[in-house]
Amino acid sequence: FEFTQDDAVFDFGCGKGGALLMFLRAGMKKCGGVEYDEMLYNICVDNFEKLHLSTDTLIRGDAAEVTSELDTYNYFFLYDPFEGELFRKVISNIEESYMRKKRKIMLIYKAPFCDASVTKNNMFKLCKQIKIDNWTFPQVNIYMLG
Repeated sequence: FEFTQDDAVFDFGCGKGGALLMFLRAGMKKCGGVEYDEMLYNICVDNFEKLHLSTDTLIRGDAAEVTSELDTYNYFFLYDPFEGELFRKVISNIEESYMRKKRKIMLIYKAPFCDASVTKNNMFKLCKQIKIDNWTFPQVNIYMLG
C-alpha cells in the first residue's frame, strides 16, 4: 500500500496495537481502533504512550457501537476479530459510514472466515487475495467500496 496524507486506518479488535503500529510505520498518518478486552486495551494505550503517540483514537468498548467515528477513516483492518451478528453489524456500520460520507474504502481482512458477510450487500467487492506461507491463517482478502 502507498498511503497518502489523507489516509486513515481503523482496526477492529486492535488488541495490543501491533497492527496499528505497523500501519504507522508504513506511513499511515492517522490510526484508530477499538478493543473490548480491558487488559488488551490498557496494553495498547501503554504501547502508544511509550512511543509518544496519541491515544485519542483508541476506543475501549463494543465494536458494534462504533459508528460515526468511522467517518474519518478510509482503511479498515480486521484480523479475525469476531464472528456472527457482531461481525455483520460492524460491516453494516462501515457501509452506513460510506453512505454518510462517500469515499473510497479499503477493507483488509486477515483470516476471512466471514467473507460472505462482507460481500452480502454487494457494496464491498473483493479485489485481491494474498496468500501468506507459514501462517496459521494464510490468507488476506482486500475489498474495495466506493
